[in-house]
Amino acid sequence: TEPRATAERSRGSRVTVAVRVRPPHDDEVCTNLVANSLERRVEFRRNPSRSLGFDSVLGPGASQAVTYRAIAAPLVEHVLNGVSGCLIAYGQTGAGKTFSLMELTAGRLGVIPRALHDVFDRIDTDCSSHSYTVQLSYLQVYMNQVYDLLCDRPTPLNIREPSKESHTVEGLSKHKVDSVADVVALLQIGSRAKVVTQTKLNTRSSRSHCILTFYIERVEHQEFDEEETVKRILRSKLVFVDLAGSERTGKTKARGTQLDEAKYINSSLNALGNVVAALAAKSSNNGQRFIPWRDSKLTRLLHDALAGQTKTMLLINARPDDQSIQETHASLGFGQRAMSVLTSPTVDEEVDYKALAIDLQVQLDCLVELRAQELKERQDLALHNTELQHKVKALTARNADLSSDLEQYQELCMEAAKHSAEVAADNTSYAERQSELMDQVAGLAHERETLLNALKDTMLSPSFKSPDPRGSPGAINSTELDPSGQLFQSTDRAASPAPLQHSLTVSQPHSLGASLTVSPSPQGSRQRYSPVPDTASPSQQISPASRLHQSHVMDESQFSWRVSTGGTGADQDPEASAQTGLQLTTLDLPTQQVSPNWLSHRICDNQRNEC
Repeated sequence: TEPRATAERSRGSRVTVAVRVRPPHDDEVCTNLVANSLERRVEFRRNPSRSLGFDSVLGPGASQAVTYRAIAAPLVEHVLNGVSGCLIAYGQTGAGKTFSLMELTAGRLGVIPRALHDVFDRIDTDCSSHSYTVQLSYLQVYMNQVYDLLCDRPTPLNIREPSKESHTVEGLSKHKVDSVADVVALLQIGSRAKVVTQTKLNTRSSRSHCILTFYIERVEHQEFDEEETVKRILRSKLVFVDLAGSERTGKTKARGTQLDEAKYINSSLNALGNVVAALAAKSSNNGQRFIPWRDSKLTRLLHDALAGQTKTMLLINARPDDQSIQETHASLGFGQRAMSVLTSPTVDEEVDYKALAIDLQVQLDCLVELRAQELKERQDLALHNTELQHKVKALTARNADLSSDLEQYQELCMEAAKHSAEVAADNTSYAERQSELMDQVAGLAHERETLLNALKDTMLSPSFKSPDPRGSPGAINSTELDPSGQLFQSTDRAASPAPLQHSLTVSQPHSLGASLTVSPSPQGSRQRYSPVPDTASPSQQISPASRLHQSHVMDESQFSWRVSTGGTGADQDPEASAQTGLQLTTLDLPTQQVSPNWLSHRICDNQRNEC
């Protein structure tokens, strides 16, 4: 929200003075006055020491547009921003004051119509955000009396001085204008009512001081709801003062009414000069000094422009001819003193205090809401911070547990690595032991093979005798060896009765089962006996308790005894039999009583290299 103030002062502001020298007429001699626009000085050729400097100097060749941009355009900008402005045209009669201000001819428009064009253009572009109201008043001070130029029946008006030191004219009419055309129409009405007389120095000499005032009001609305709005009102005035020209009665040869008019004009201008001199002295000495405002109604009307809250611009119009050099000196001296006058431009802003209270309440509500929101956010942040702290504690505890688990895992890994090393060492030792055992097994197998071969050779030798079970030796019948190395019996006896078969299981050193099958051998036949499977019926099996101690009496027929290694038929693999430590043999025994102990002994002794 913009700061609200009824006054916004600009420090160090003074009256700005510009000099404009009009072009010379054909019958005028101009050899002394020189306007130096670049250095902004007015020089006198016959008296170089009298060179004077100003804020702006416009020579005879300066156009109306250049004059407006130099002296009036900045003033209009101030007025549109809420600061009142005043432009005073001062100079000798016939110096071009009215032409510079009031000229309405197309192509040569004066300062006033140009300024109004800028004002209304600005209003047109800014009407969307602000509403503007422009009013106009036009008066003249004729023979120290104030008259309304826009009134049908002009009568002298009184000047009031309210407490704010702003002088007003009672009964002065104000006319609302919406365009430049409206202003031009009113200016034409006022120009017809203004007192103008022809003199020797000027064909249309103004016999009064004219003051044209524009009242500009800018209203800004700020809506807070459907019912309440805030108004900000900026009020400013744009004042144009066209002073009557000073003149010497000896040159004008004035008589009668013109002489009286000249006296009042000179008297009011003299009073204005005294006021400006007093203000300049007060500003330079920075002290209290009496200001003769009441010596003239003109000075009272210009009080706001010279000592009030207004940005003031003074335009000095000068004649270039040599005959008017003394009046020109006087006008330039007035301008030099006016440059020392200080003013206090202010922004005149009217504030609706009710609306201001509403505005402040709205701002306060917004601040309260923001404060509550901020507190809520802080509470949420505090709660969130607490939750984060709890999470951090939980994570810290979890981290400690994980660290402990990690240490245990590392210990387990170390133990596992140690155990793996021990297992690897054991595997290495086992592999070495296995290699040694394999070597031993290979040696034993070789030794067994050697013994079996020796047993074969022994059994096949002619001198081999079978022991007698009763104590007398027996003989093995004649046998033959087939190409596979098995024994076949040969007998000439008659055929025996049907075979009677018995079997028993013989214990071996490596717990390998073997069955002994006793079967009669047909007489006179040659037969190969295959191993008998261990599938005998329970009645044919000899129990382990009696298989080594019972004696069985066989029939008196020749029987064939053979040892089977638990194979499943005639196709038994000889190598498999060899791995059991047994040798498949077929023995022909005599008909006699046979002891199984002996037979078992014979079989088992094969593992001990005994036969």
